[in-house]
Amino acid sequence: MKKALCINSIQDLAALTRSGIEYIETRMVDREICENPEHSLQQIIPYVVFYTTCLDAGKIKILQYLRPEKISEDRLQSKTSVGFGGHIDQIEDLVFTEIIKDSDLEKYKMSLNDIVDTCILAANRETKEELGINIIESDYLSINERECIFFSVNSGLEVDKVHTGFLIPVKIEEENYEKFRAAIVIKEDEIKQIDNLTLNFDVIISSLSYSEVIPEVISEISQKSNLEKWSEQSIAFILHKEINNFIKDIEYADLLAIHKHKISLKFQPIQPAPETVLTSNETDSGDNQASPSEIKPTESLAEPQVSEPASS
Repeated sequence: MKKALCINSIQDLAALTRSGIEYIETRMVDREICENPEHSLQQIIPYVVFYTTCLDAGKIKILQYLRPEKISEDRLQSKTSVGFGGHIDQIEDLVFTEIIKDSDLEKYKMSLNDIVDTCILAANRETKEELGINIIESDYLSINERECIFFSVNSGLEVDKVHTGFLIPVKIEEENYEKFRAAIVIKEDEIKQIDNLTLNFDVIISSLSYSEVIPEVISEISQKSNLEKWSEQSIAFILHKEINNFIKDIEYADLLAIHKHKISLKFQPIQPAPETVLTSNETDSGDNQASPSEIKPTESLAEPQVSEPASS
């Protein structure tokens, strides 16, 4: 039976990230057990998002993909996603301070750094399997641990009560992004199609009301792309982060000038290659009717709820 790394509760993780405690106990648990909310166990899921910023064009470009119609997780079938990862189910990915023997059960004493390192190792294994990309050994990809965050989705679904995401945003320099795309070799039973999702953040900046406009952008993407909930939160976090980084060096008077001459909100993703099925993101024609090859709409998401960044 498949196992997954679990922590005892979300409260343990909260105490660890807020430096209330130095270590927590984790263990490998049968998936059948940890998927049951009655046990209050939390499975940590690494979730890698690759993206680049094109400042001259005022755009953020995020790697997105379409999941196949038939995969092991029914709820993810035919969903669009920007996250690569999965359960931590390999002992060799675990980084821990001590093994604690409890009858026949092995528990792993982990610090926050141990959990972060474990997530990164597990995520790297997944990206190698799904994309043929080794982040750790790459000469142009890197992970900034201070920008990684734990997050959860309050959807009311049973499955979201037992999973906590660990977002690993991998920002790629613009000049290296096409090199990265060219190196991808997809695992076809996990990924049906792959493409870019391009967002105009200059329009969001001109609004001077990011907390209101970003959810609108996320809602529009979701309606057109059948985007999974974890991807909604991840995109929202990256938009907030990159816009804050961009405007921190802009004078307030200049921001007011941008706001005064703002244009209406418009989501303008790139036009996909002919072979892709992610064609529903094209909006320039003004025709919002979905074709048979397009991805079905999904419910939009309000502002993301994320914890503070993990410290290294």
